[in-house]
Amino acid sequence: MIRPDAKRAIKAGLRQSFSQQNLQNQRRIKLSVGNDSKLDSALSQPIASRQYQLGAILKGDSGLLYSFDGYLRSDPGSVWRSLGIGYPGYQLIVKAFGYPPRPEDLLSLKNAAEDVSKQNRLPPSRVIALWIRRADQDLSEESYRTVMETKVAFAHRRKRFASSLELIIENEDGTYEFIPYMAA
Repeated sequence: MIRPDAKRAIKAGLRQSFSQQNLQNQRRIKLSVGNDSKLDSALSQPIASRQYQLGAILKGDSGLLYSFDGYLRSDPGSVWRSLGIGYPGYQLIVKAFGYPPRPEDLLSLKNAAEDVSKQNRLPPSRVIALWIRRADQDLSEESYRTVMETKVAFAHRRKRFASSLELIIENEDGTYEFIPYMAA
């Protein structure tokens, strides 16, 4: 069961990340594809009409089932799955932690995201570990290093994608910290 404060933090993180990423993706896609009315209509759909789940259980390519606290995906263009060209789609995966995530937890999240991506044949655009911090908790140096050095990889046809593992920390006062910090 997801706590209400975790749901609020996940929704806030999703809103913040997708408002920036969605604009950047739309610009990149329009530059690479050109003017396409079907693409314009797909991109103009609100996030809520895309496949969004709070509390998702997804099957990986290995056959294992993975539990995520938040999952959002946008399906790829029709040519992407068969030929590997065009709009690849995206998926955002969120896992919430009520304790400081250990390096093993973060690597497990990375492996789960890669396995699910192989099954879905969609690049993992964002993989977020959400930690709701209490006053007496702090992130270990090993966990920090793991977040900074871990890349989530995906390959489809001859294209390779890599995205960084991100940690969003919600503090008790309602502020957020983003590791790694990415300026818009």
